[in-house]
Amino acid sequence: MAKPARFGFILAALLLIPVFYQPVWTITFSSPTLEKDFGAYFWIDDITSHSEGDLETINFISKHIGLEELDPYNTPYFEYTQAVVIGIMVFSVLVALFGSRGLAWLWVFLVVAAVLAGLAELFMIGFDYGHNMDPRQSIVIPDSPDSAQPTDMQTLQNVNVASWPYWGAFWIGISWVTGMLSIWLNR
Repeated sequence: MAKPARFGFILAALLLIPVFYQPVWTITFSSPTLEKDFGAYFWIDDITSHSEGDLETINFISKHIGLEELDPYNTPYFEYTQAVVIGIMVFSVLVALFGSRGLAWLWVFLVVAAVLAGLAELFMIGFDYGHNMDPRQSIVIPDSPDSAQPTDMQTLQNVNVASWPYWGAFWIGISWVTGMLSIWLNR
């Protein structure tokens, strides 16, 4: 591979650094009956509130309608995602060092596989959240959707729930595009 293409893979690795400092996903709950919107950020290793107390509010409401709590300590996804991102960064640097076009394409497919695995895991978190209902729930909501899809906007009674990628996902995408452009530059 030519030097510009190798530099592109170094850049692709560096572009993944913000993923450690910015959420990759967000979910927001809003309603005219709520005092304010509330939500949660999904990082590669944690779940946090949009504003102080939001995660507690989500879990309080969830408890009363029989849903699972959003618990970052009970989510296996967080045990390995940092290692996956670091592995992709190291592999990107190895592509730059060895300059192999085959390794470059393997990197592209590994990033796609990691993203698809992450989306599948987010879907399963949402699926479990919406389907593992406590039969002793305080409030019964008839004919409600069971769970939101990974990217979706649904209304549950009069509460709008929006689930979308966030800045960390943007950096993953830019890194992947940089790798693809590096391969294209080397044709």
